[in-house]
Amino acid sequence: PPYNGNTTVSPNFGYALETNFLISSFRWVTSASNYPLSYRFTYQLDSLLNELAIAPISQSTFVNSYLPAGLVSSNYRLRVKGYVYDILLSYAVSEDVITVQPSVDINLLDKLTTSLYNSYALGDYNSAIQSLNSFGSTISAGNCTLTSNEYC
Repeated sequence: PPYNGNTTVSPNFGYALETNFLISSFRWVTSASNYPLSYRFTYQLDSLLNELAIAPISQSTFVNSYLPAGLVSSNYRLRVKGYVYDILLSYAVSEDVITVQPSVDINLLDKLTTSLYNSYALGDYNSAIQSLNSFGSTISAGNCTLTSNEYC
């Protein structure tokens, strides 16, 4: 499998559905006969929850994405993972942990509508999937203002 690489996210702090994050995976190597490499990016709100796709497998080493807020119980931290595959589908994974706080003033419906319209207008269906995952995570997050963090 590939080795010696890593995945980074810039910036490492932002606001849900407002900050455009650059997620990249680089410096990966493998034996010469196992190129080209392919990449897949996911995020995870908590180690006990499923990972959600940011971008499907492709040969692109980076992706730009809006992300949902992390959970209150984890201080808004979000795990972003990069999977790197060789042509035999052997893979390695690396992650970066970032902080994504909830947005204060954002009209979610307008933002989602604009995002989906732009994605479909460009024929970029992967971007539409990214938007739906991020918005779904955002609207399904509980309101934890009246309870302790251990329940959120």
